[in-house]
Parts: sequence; structure tokens; C-alpha cells
Amino acid sequence: MTVNDPLTEISSKKSNLLVSQNHEVDLSRAIYSTSLSSASIDDETQLFYITIDKVLYQHPVEVIEKVLRANGFSLNLENILACMDDFKIGTSVQLDDDFADPDEPLSFIHCIQFRLPQKTSVGPTLSKFYEEIESYESIIADLKGSQTSKDSFGKREEESKKRIQELEAENRSLKMQLSLMHSQLESAVKSVEKANETLENQNYLPSNVLRATVREMNIEDRMVIVKSGKTTINIPLFMCDILPEPGDHCLVHVEQGNTLGCFFFNKERKHLQPQLAKVILVKDNICKIRDENRNTWLIKAKNSVEYNFFRTLKNNDHLLIYLLKGKPLRFESLLRPEIKSHADSVQETIQKFQIATLEKVKPVNEQSSQVDDERK
Repeated sequence: MTVNDPLTEISSKKSNLLVSQNHEVDLSRAIYSTSLSSASIDDETQLFYITIDKVLYQHPVEVIEKVLRANGFSLNLENILACMDDFKIGTSVQLDDDFADPDEPLSFIHCIQFRLPQKTSVGPTLSKFYEEIESYESIIADLKGSQTSKDSFGKREEESKKRIQELEAENRSLKMQLSLMHSQLESAVKSVEKANETLENQNYLPSNVLRATVREMNIEDRMVIVKSGKTTINIPLFMCDILPEPGDHCLVHVEQGNTLGCFFFNKERKHLQPQLAKVILVKDNICKIRDENRNTWLIKAKNSVEYNFFRTLKNNDHLLIYLLKGKPLRFESLLRPEIKSHADSVQETIQKFQIATLEKVKPVNEQSSQVDDERK
């Protein structure tokens, strides 16, 4: 494995990327894959890394001790602290090829990384350890060089005891900090395991329902721009029952490249308030409407959805308009029959897909009963 810098490692054979610090990598479409399970050490930089699945339920210090022992290092506190100073939790990801965008990998698995002890490199925790040793050595030297008189020796002894008590208290504080670091690391590992289980159980959506995130709102064009993986989708506000905001998550129903509807998870966003209006004129892709306060708008269809809707209208038809700062964003005819909301349609599609998937797999009990019937 070739090392480029302290943050990332790339394997030229498998197009793998190891991210060991904060890095913008989109894992929303990546698959958790145990095929990336591995352990390695770079002889040049002395960086060791291993995937989480190989060290589950092990104490971090135990892992460090095994690596130190295997590489001929002494198992002492100095070497352990040197490894802890460079200890990181990262993610090993697999790219499509050597030139693929590292921000959008195909698969991933979490891992840990640390550097073996280096004489030329001393971390903050190890520095505190050295300072504590030097402090004790200074106390011992002072005691040896003190005067032999009882008064002087007694005074120095009291000062030394007081200093020792202060150092012991500081040492206890450092031990508590180290214990807290271990606890936080174990909690992070458990969180990673739980996240992996969640990701593995998320493949319940049919192929025509996409998970997406709102990237931009174009009020002038009455359009919501969302992104699903590498695909950018333009959704007319005509299809939205709320006014979403950038970063909101949603499901998009797509058939043969056409967007049929959307469902936003965050229902706490601002709901558009309807207002009664009347159609004054409809011609081609232009519709002139007037509300009950005699406010008039000449609206030009911004997309095919609005154009098809305008074609269903006639003069004097009543409809609902949804305004934002005096600008119409959505329209809804009062003559259309009552239909389910698109949220219900999406949920119904998902449930049908799940039922069809479960019917393909016979329960073990049912198979066993059939074998017993055949034997009888």
C-alpha cells in the first residue's frame, strides 16, 4: 500500500482509499463490504491499519500490544502512548477505478490506524509522560543533594511530600483522561457497528424510488433541484406539498426517466397556504388568473407538468393558488377528483415491493412441514 500523506492511503491494485481523518466522502450510495477486510503495515512510514471487523470487541490497548509484540517492540507504557498519540478511526473505501472520484466510492468498511513508535516523533500524551518522569527525577536529585541537617532535611522532606502528592494527583487525572479516551473510542466503535447494521438493512426501496437530497430552490422557475447519487433531478414545485429547504431528504418516484412525484421526510417545513382564484384566460402555455381580492397574475408554464395542467383548465374555472411573498408557486384545480397524496402512493409502492420480495423466500418452517408431509 503506497502512502501519499498522513491522511490518506491508496492501493493501486484495488483502487482502495483509506480516509483516516475528516474528509468529505459521500457514503450514501456506497455498500458496506467485508470483502475490503484487511490489515497492513507500511514499512517506510511504519503506519499500521486494520479493518474494524478484525478487532471487534477488543480493547484498543490490546490491539496495540499485539502489533508492538509482532514488530519486536517492548511492551511498555512509553511505546503504547506513542501509538495512542497517532490512533485514528477511519474508513477504507473502494473506488470504481484508479481515476474515479474519491468522494463517491462503491463500497466501504471502517478501520483503525496508528503509527508504530518513532524516535524522531513525540506526541502530546507521550510528551506529558516524559515531563512527569523528568519531574520525578528532579525531585530525587534534589533529595540526594539536600543537606543532612534535621531541620533542613525535615523541611525539604515536607516540600517533597507535598510535591509528590501534587504529582500523584496529576497522575490520577492523566489516568482518568486516558480511561475516558478509551471509553470514547469503544463507544465510537460500537456506533460504527450499529451504523453498519443500519446501512445493510436499508436496501428496501424498489428501483423506481430514489433517495435524494435537496440541493437548491429555484423560486423563479418554480423548481426544486435534488440530487440522488450522481444524478441531478428537477422537481416542479407543482408536485410538492411543502416548501423544502436545502439539505432536506426526500424520495423521488421516477418511471422511464420521468419524475412522477416526491415525498419529503421533513414535514415540519413551511406548508404553502392555498388561496382561491379564478381562471380569466387560458391560451397555449399562458394562464391568467385572479384571486378574490382581484389580484391578477399572468403565469407562463415553466415546465411540462404545469403546461399539461394549464391544458385542462377553461375560462371561469376555479382553482387554488399557493403564494410565497406574493408570487404563485403551485396550482391545484378544484375540479380534480380526490386522490391519495403522493406520500401514500410511495408507501404503497414500497410495501408491494417488500411483499413481493418476501414471497420469493419460503419460510424455513413451511419447508420443513412440506418435507414431513412428503415423508408421511
